[in-house]
Amino acid sequence: MPSDQMKKIMKDFLKGYHPLVAEVNGIRRPIAHSKNRTVRWVIRNEKQRLRKIDGIAKDREIMDAILGECDLVEVLDVVEGCIYRISAQNFAKYRRPFYADSGGHQYIVNRSKWSRESTLPPTIEDKNKPKAVPLF
Repeated sequence: MPSDQMKKIMKDFLKGYHPLVAEVNGIRRPIAHSKNRTVRWVIRNEKQRLRKIDGIAKDREIMDAILGECDLVEVLDVVEGCIYRISAQNFAKYRRPFYADSGGHQYIVNRSKWSRESTLPPTIEDKNKPKAVPLF
C-alpha cells in the first residue's frame, strides 16, 4: 500500500485531469486520465509492473484509442517513486506488441526510451554526495 506521502503525490499527479473510463472485466473504471493532450496513468503496486521485462505496458485497445488524441504520455510509478514521460510519437515509434495472461494484449515500451523524474525529495545521503563538476 502506498505511503501517505505517495498518496498525496498520486492525488496531485491526477489533479485536474479527466478520467478516461473503460469496462474492464465487466466493471467500468478509470484506466487513464487526460488534459490538454496529455494522458496519465498510475502504476500503483508491484502486481501492475512487469517482472521480466524492463518496460512500461498498457492495454493495446486503450493506447490505440488515445494515442491520436494526445501529445505526451506520463506514468507515475508509485513502486519506484518516479514519473516516466514519453511523447506520443515516440510511444508509437518504440512500442512492441506484448501479451500477458493477466493483462491481455498490450503495447510495451522499454523504460530506457522514457525520461525519468523522481517524485521523492532527496535523502540526506543524496544531499551529502559529492556533485560531479565539468573538468573543462
